[in-house]
Amino acid sequence: MSKPFTKTFQVRWSEDNALGQMDLAGYFRYVIETAWDWGTSKGLGTEESAQLGLAWVIRETEVRIFKHLNPNEKFQFYLVILQPVLRLVCWR
Repeated sequence: MSKPFTKTFQVRWSEDNALGQMDLAGYFRYVIETAWDWGTSKGLGTEESAQLGLAWVIRETEVRIFKHLNPNEKFQFYLVILQPVLRLVCWR
């Protein structure tokens, strides 16, 4: 297992739903942003990926929300490589 890549976010007010909680699409936007930032840290940013014809694709997901995130709340995504698959393992 690789060393976790961590990225801190603050929930944007535009990502909340009628209940004042971050909507599910917001979680996936943060997943993709974290994946791109990890790639950039490894020398495979957006420009390099475009030249190679590569892009991030969410192939399979399993979401368990134990506590909803609210606007302006800060949280971290942890990204870990479990060979040969890149996995986002948690946020808090």
